[in-house]
Amino acid sequence: MSTSELQRLTTDLARDVALRARLAPALAPGAPPVEAAALLQSAGYRIGPEHLRQAEAELDDDTLDRVSGGQTNTRKPTSPFD
Repeated sequence: MSTSELQRLTTDLARDVALRARLAPALAPGAPPVEAAALLQSAGYRIGPEHLRQAEAELDDDTLDRVSGGQTNTRKPTSPFD
């Protein structure tokens, strides 16, 4: 999968609500790569299961930023005023 193909998919998804709904099963976390690729290919995108596996293994900066904060609330309040 070329970067341009991924950019085309991203742009199309941003512009087309119907396309987002149609491809939602392929874009869902944990979607089987073979089935997801088949759905994307039926919509005209040259994206194979190996590309989805590779993309899943790579984390983008936004994803890393969301998980790198390290802040969690482990405190269990005993009072509603805590």
